[in-house]
Amino acid sequence: MNKGLHISSFSFTDLFCVGALLFKEYPSTLVYADKNKIPHIVEWVDLDKETNANRYFIYKTSYDDLKKYIDHSISHFELILNATGGAVVFFDGSIEDASNFNILSIENIQSDYLPSPKSYFNYEDSEDIGEIIQYFNLSNYQVSEKIITTITKDKIVEYHAEKQKTELFRLHLNTGKYVAHGRAQTDILGGTLISFEGLYHEIANDHLKGKDRTKKITTKQDKIDYAATANTEVVLNEAASFSIYIRPKSTQTQINNNSEINGSIIAAGEQIFHDVIDVINNTISSDLIEKVKNKYNHTVFVKLHEFAEHVKKYDLNVNLDYYSPISNNRWEDRIDIINADKIITTLDNTLVFEDDKFDIIGKFTAINCKTRYCTFNSNEDEEYSGYIDDLLKETIPTFNFVDLYTLTIERKLIKKIADADYKPTDKIMAVLIKK
Repeated sequence: MNKGLHISSFSFTDLFCVGALLFKEYPSTLVYADKNKIPHIVEWVDLDKETNANRYFIYKTSYDDLKKYIDHSISHFELILNATGGAVVFFDGSIEDASNFNILSIENIQSDYLPSPKSYFNYEDSEDIGEIIQYFNLSNYQVSEKIITTITKDKIVEYHAEKQKTELFRLHLNTGKYVAHGRAQTDILGGTLISFEGLYHEIANDHLKGKDRTKKITTKQDKIDYAATANTEVVLNEAASFSIYIRPKSTQTQINNNSEINGSIIAAGEQIFHDVIDVINNTISSDLIEKVKNKYNHTVFVKLHEFAEHVKKYDLNVNLDYYSPISNNRWEDRIDIINADKIITTLDNTLVFEDDKFDIIGKFTAINCKTRYCTFNSNEDEEYSGYIDDLLKETIPTFNFVDLYTLTIERKLIKKIADADYKPTDKIMAVLIKK
């Protein structure tokens, strides 16, 4: 176990034992109170076989959370998660005769010392629940309206969107490296937001500038509208395990969508978030990507690849949820290490092509009459290489390295859909001696 920070003294010696909150085969969760009747919870976690000493940790909690746990509004896991100060103190022995004190932040408690997130209070497991309720007067206590622990999980986004009167997109990090117990390591969370924002931004560019990016943003108002719609802002976060709520910096711009979302006129942000879900959903297989590979600019797939790589690298499990209180449209998706790997594989195996045709003037520098492969330097000192078309193979022996030639080249540009640059493949379709 990570022992945390060793401390020399134990500050919980004046506590009064109110009763056993959980007592199955033994009292595993005890409720204490200090002189101000502030509840403290003592959790049994282990027995040291070498010293035969019981191992516990203690934490301070609130009336709110204690009542919520008893009323089944939060789980035992969430009760610990919400410990005052975000830390617990481990000790050996008992409250009355404690030793070996170590303070530990909640996110560093090893998992087998914690109850299941689905473990809710059962009256049959408590011998002293009546005494606990009476001592803290919980029957008459009104829980303050802080966060939505009583809102069902599938309504959380709607709750916040309705409350803030705005569309919201939630990235909920369920699990991952350095993501647990209501906390997320800053660089992991930051990388998730940056890679997701890159995907959102490029899809926004598709809508605001066109897939080919030809529409110019020139006027002052256009630039203001573009910056407000093509970028998002964080408006809320919450724990368990960690959620970030974002929205466009402005939702005033409207887009007329003819197919995906009920053929209605909707806010630009709504269409963009819809397409974020669309492109993630349709890139998990080679069959599905056919629906979208020509729908978006290639930079969208570049950013999707980066997002999937980040999810895979840190073994993240991320729920993606959207709701608009204006249109009542809602959709959701999930990306974890399995889906991220599928997306990466699909993008790496999906090729896109572009064709070009042009003439150049210059001299041959190498010719293989058997394979028809040649290299050619243009008058602009650029080198080209490729195969001479099969129809010209009879004339290849007549070519030399002295005369100037005009070559007609058909160029096929090939790249993986998430690569930034194309790899050219040239075929020489016509050769004329320059007189």
